[in-house]
Amino acid sequence: MSVHALPARAQECQATLAALLSPSPSVTLPAWVAGESGNAYNNRVADDRPGWLCLDTKNVTNPLLPRDQVEICDLLVLDGSLVLVKRAGISGPLSHLFSQARVAVELLQESAQVRAEVRRH
Repeated sequence: MSVHALPARAQECQATLAALLSPSPSVTLPAWVAGESGNAYNNRVADDRPGWLCLDTKNVTNPLLPRDQVEICDLLVLDGSLVLVKRAGISGPLSHLFSQARVAVELLQESAQVRAEVRRH
């Protein structure tokens, strides 16, 4: 790649990302209370918002690995949005969060069994 092509390629990447990412979040979440566990936070958020469900710890079976249990999301919004919550100050929990999101979306897209299990919750 030539030095002259780099700015155009960078602009193309920025345009692609801008099209994928909303300038503002699709959901807003309250602040995390000091000392509050993840499960307590997720239950509090769901209790405070009509139509939101807490699916934290409500796992589904991975049809490709039947002994594997997968948490699809922490909160399910009335419009079908999946919300995954992690309190993170270092990269490890965020890496887990991104992996969880990828696996959840793949399973929901590919498996009628997983979609049915999520509906039962």
